Amino acid sequence: MMRTLAFGLGLLIVGLTLASNAQANPFGEGPNEPIVDDVPAYDLRVVAPELPVPRNGSILIVATTVDFGTPPELPIVQVAQTVGSTTTTFGGVLRQVVGSYWTWTPLEPLEVGQYVVSLVHPAIGTMSVTVTIVEDVVLAPPMLSSQPIASVSTYPSEYQYCQRWDGVQLVADTSFVSRVADQVTVSANLTFSVEASVFHQYLYRAFRDVSDQTPFVSSDALLTVGPYTEQAESYCFGVEAMDIATSTVHTYPDLTFCVAHGELESFAEHEPGLLDDGVYRYSCMVPPAGYEALWCQANADCIEIWRVPENVEGNYCQSYFDVCPDAMRPDAGTSSAGSGGAGGGDFGGPDPDAGFVAPNAPDAGDDDGDDEGRSSGCSCSIARASSSSQRSVLLLATLVAFVRLRPRRRSNTRRRR
Repeated sequence: MMRTLAFGLGLLIVGLTLASNAQANPFGEGPNEPIVDDVPAYDLRVVAPELPVPRNGSILIVATTVDFGTPPELPIVQVAQTVGSTTTTFGGVLRQVVGSYWTWTPLEPLEVGQYVVSLVHPAIGTMSVTVTIVEDVVLAPPMLSSQPIASVSTYPSEYQYCQRWDGVQLVADTSFVSRVADQVTVSANLTFSVEASVFHQYLYRAFRDVSDQTPFVSSDALLTVGPYTEQAESYCFGVEAMDIATSTVHTYPDLTFCVAHGELESFAEHEPGLLDDGVYRYSCMVPPAGYEALWCQANADCIEIWRVPENVEGNYCQSYFDVCPDAMRPDAGTSSAGSGGAGGGDFGGPDPDAGFVAPNAPDAGDDDGDDEGRSSGCSCSIARASSSSQRSVLLLATLVAFVRLRPRRRSNTRRRR
């Protein structure tokens, strides 16, 4: 009873762990911010427990803890069998095959029947499952076949670099993908001409060239190979098998699988579907040349944000009207001269009154007299606002002085009695 409760609690721990890891990645918030998957990935299980294990074979286990900088911890494996009221536990040897794959091999061959395999890992939890042991088999690399499928995906072929103000100067910042190119990836399920107790004792991998670093996977997993970045009439690959008991690799020198390009579209280069996300201001404060229009469109909400200038800096809208001089400036509740200077970027530069002129924006010092037809850089607007204020103050002071110095005229009209 206590053993059952312990295993049930372990399964609950594993379930909670996996559920927690399935949540949205908190590091991927914000447009064009790379999704950084540095949350440890956990996987603890007996591979395909429904497939039989021969008496002269091994039980295949996956134990994955992707936690960079920390050496992997060995899972604890217990194999037991209950007959009536008696439970017997069997000893065995645990060894790593390759990557996350481990095997448990009994010290003495187990008798035919069903056994409970319990796994414990300090970083993952506890789980248990029932496996079936069958008679001995002849272990040899199985003959296999496959009907691969080709699919088209894309990969980045060109990048653009945005700019940001570091307090002193403009510096190259986050890059985004501006062009993508087509490629082909091939996937394949393997079929075997022998019983499962044989082919399940091997791992398999597909490769274009033997030097490829494609991983070995269990017989119930999908093989993938590629990508093929050059279009061809067909895409071919070979297969290797690894004995899980010894990690010995077996080749199939006369076996090659191919899938035709067929009706797939021809390879081409094109813009990515979410290009506007790449120029969003939170990761792209100033766009590269040629992307100003797209940047202005993607960040058009800055027009409304400028209605409350105190919110501009926190929303990364400082450079909006410098990059987008033709954008309609909002009424910020000040004079036209004051609102005209709303586009100045508060980047903490050496001369804050000079504003911020983005690359490829109109020259703030180029005053051609047509100020009413376009929105110029903030430095010109601020300069005009200052000069106009000084003239107004001088005119008012002169008028006040004139009124004070003017002599009062006596009235000669006498009150009639």
